[in-house]
Amino acid sequence: RTPTCTMPWLPEHKGRSKWILWNELDMRDEREKLQVAQFLARMQDKIRSERPELLPAEDPLRVSADDILIDASSPRVRMEEAEARGYVRLARQQAIKSTEIVLSQSMVSELVLKTTALLLRLPSAVTLEAPREDSPVTVVGDLHGQMEDLDHILIENGWPTAANRYVFLGDYVDRGECGVEVLVALCAILLGCEPGAVSMIRGNHEDSFVNQSYGFTQQVTSRYSPRMVTLFNNLFAAMPMALKIEGTAILVHGGCPRRVTSHGNIVDWSRLEAIRRKGVQTMVPNDTEDREIMLDMVWSDPDKTVGGRQAIHNHRRQCGLLYGRGFARHWMESEAVRYIVRGHECVDKGWDLMECADGMGVMTVFLS
Repeated sequence: RTPTCTMPWLPEHKGRSKWILWNELDMRDEREKLQVAQFLARMQDKIRSERPELLPAEDPLRVSADDILIDASSPRVRMEEAEARGYVRLARQQAIKSTEIVLSQSMVSELVLKTTALLLRLPSAVTLEAPREDSPVTVVGDLHGQMEDLDHILIENGWPTAANRYVFLGDYVDRGECGVEVLVALCAILLGCEPGAVSMIRGNHEDSFVNQSYGFTQQVTSRYSPRMVTLFNNLFAAMPMALKIEGTAILVHGGCPRRVTSHGNIVDWSRLEAIRRKGVQTMVPNDTEDREIMLDMVWSDPDKTVGGRQAIHNHRRQCGLLYGRGFARHWMESEAVRYIVRGHECVDKGWDLMECADGMGVMTVFLS
């Protein structure tokens, strides 16, 4: 089940043209901001290597993942469903009354720290059992700080349970005005539901460089202390990069990682499970193999014009890959699934399918 988004007031061809134009403008904006981030990262590295005395020895606001002393195996990390629903109501209330702080800093920091501890126990690529026919999985695309959309989805599809699972594809913040409230609600739901009922993976906006440019950092510091920005970015760094539902689909924010082995194979699932994501608050620059794979998974896009088993540089975003049907199919065949389900990209009907033959395909789910 995937939420859809349509524009019924426009003729179909005009609506599609508007979506394409919006998408191209959005990609150009992201590309320009990413280029600035990459330049600043290179400058910082250069200063660090040549004039280290000009940089602070340690960020006084930084909270390392190693400093999180919460035991994720403790029953106290989890909460009762009633308590989780209470946090969702408070998040909804704060989203409506945007000038009023309903969620105190202590409440938010406790939720974020507990969720971070819980997510750090997971591998970087998570595997779930295939769903039964009577156990649907609701896949939610980019929320981008839209609390109303999250509310609508929960009302329409019901509270998450083991028989009603949810997977969120990343990009929880930026653009919209309620990134904090969306994260509070999702953290509470994750902590208040039985294990496996809710899964969250990382998107390209769960990155300290990116969310500093698109508004989330400013949202946080307008209500809470700067320390909270670091806590949220540690939460993002704890999120897995991908999820596989056995025999069915790979779920990822952007798409396929590039081939990194000498014999030309796409990296296998065990390699993705072992990605060192802990404490990686930004994936820019891609100066290690792990960061390169992470960037590919959150920034890449499918492209029907890319032939064969090829993937090329994503010139539209200046980051990640453009991958064709053959490349995507190779990854699906190697992991014995039929679909890649991803977000990241605006599509005119709320979803789009790039068919890859033999019943396989890459499905894009767009929400906000």
